[in-house]
Amino acid sequence: MAKLFKVALPHRWHHMSNEQVITKGNFMDPIEIYADFYSPRWGHTDKYTFALAMDRMEVRHNARRCAAIWNEDADPTWQGEPLMGTFANDSIHPPANILDLFLRIWTEWRDGSLTAEEAQTELDELTGYVNAGTEAKPKSDFWRKWS
Repeated sequence: MAKLFKVALPHRWHHMSNEQVITKGNFMDPIEIYADFYSPRWGHTDKYTFALAMDRMEVRHNARRCAAIWNEDADPTWQGEPLMGTFANDSIHPPANILDLFLRIWTEWRDGSLTAEEAQTELDELTGYVNAGTEAKPKSDFWRKWS
């Protein structure tokens, strides 16, 4: 039986058998995945685009954008308009660790643990979690003025 091994080129798993290379997925090519977050301010969902590449993860919503930049020896650094400010503008109040959760999807994709389809599935799961919290906010007149 042939062995599964990781080659020097990062994020590609190869199975060698009879001079044939089978690749799980091309994790070097950038991908885009999407999240539809419910905005109580506007009363509908808004599409956020997550562009994943090896060196950065960019999050776009309309004209607003921010990016997490990969650092080999440190945590990724965020640049651009703060995502939490974009969420607050739309009255979306995600959990405090939401940036870490987005980074987890990106790093798992970067490491080859998630395909593009799996990254989308996990972002959908996370979006459902955020939307459930947003939609569960109190709806009385008293609380509406604070959302």
